[in-house]
Amino acid sequence: MYPRWRPNATGDRAFAYDLAVLHLVRPAGTPVALPLAQLPDAYRPSEARVAGWGREATDTYPSQLKTARISVSTPTTCRGVFNVHGVICGTLPASGEASTCDGDSGGPLVDTSEDVPRLIGVVNFGLDGVCERGATGAFADVGTFRTWVAYITRAQGRTDLSLPEVSSVRARDLGSRIRVLVTWCQDGARGRPMRADMFLARAGDGTIVRRQTVRGAATDRCMTATFFADDTFPNGPYLVVGKVIDVRSGMSFRAPAVRLRIR
Repeated sequence: MYPRWRPNATGDRAFAYDLAVLHLVRPAGTPVALPLAQLPDAYRPSEARVAGWGREATDTYPSQLKTARISVSTPTTCRGVFNVHGVICGTLPASGEASTCDGDSGGPLVDTSEDVPRLIGVVNFGLDGVCERGATGAFADVGTFRTWVAYITRAQGRTDLSLPEVSSVRARDLGSRIRVLVTWCQDGARGRPMRADMFLARAGDGTIVRRQTVRGAATDRCMTATFFADDTFPNGPYLVVGKVIDVRSGMSFRAPAVRLRIR
C-alpha cells in the first residue's frame, strides 16, 4: 500500500493515496508500461481506455471483461471536481453504452494513443450516479506516483517510504534578486540524502534561463529549500518549477509551475 493511504480517513481524505502494488507469483498476460514521466498537464492524453468487471445497467456482472473509451481531464482540472490529491478524472460520453461502476475499482485506465500502451490511471471512485452515462469518475494518477511504483517494483524493500511530495512553490521578485521557496513532505525521510532543484523558464517558450540545486540530508518529515538568484533577467512573465529527489531511492516529485513576473 502507498504509505500515506489512511484506511480510516473520512471525507475527501478517504480517497487520497488509494494506490497499491500487487506482486504476482507469475506473469499474467501482456505487460502494460508505466507513464514516461510525471507529465505537465499540456502533455497528458485527452482520451484513454478503461476496463473492468463492474456492475452493468441490468444490475448484473459481466462474464467477459468490458472496455470503453473515455475523455480524460488533467489533475489541475480534476481538482475542481474532486478535492483529492493525485487523481485524474475520466468521463464517458452521454451516448456511451458503458460507464465505470461498482466492481470496476482497481481496474486500468490505459493510454493507447502511442505504440506502447501505458497505464495512466487506476479506477478509484466517483460522484453519486457514477454508473450513469456521461458521469465523471476519479482515477489514481499513476504518473504522479510513477517513481514510487518503479522503486517498489525494483524490490528495494522500504515499503514505508513515500514520495517527496512538493506541497508548495513560492517565488518572489525582491528587486535585486529572486527568492524561491520549495516545500515538500516525505514519510520515512529523516536522514536520507535529498536534492531540490529549481527551474526558472520564460513563460512564452518555456526556455530554461536558470537552474539551481540544493543538496542535504532530511532532518524532518517536511522541509523547505530556499533558492536565491540575482535578478539579471529581462522584465516579463516567467515560470518557476520545483522538483525534489530522494537521492538514494531515485523517487522524485515535480510541482506544477507557478508564474512570476520580473519587474
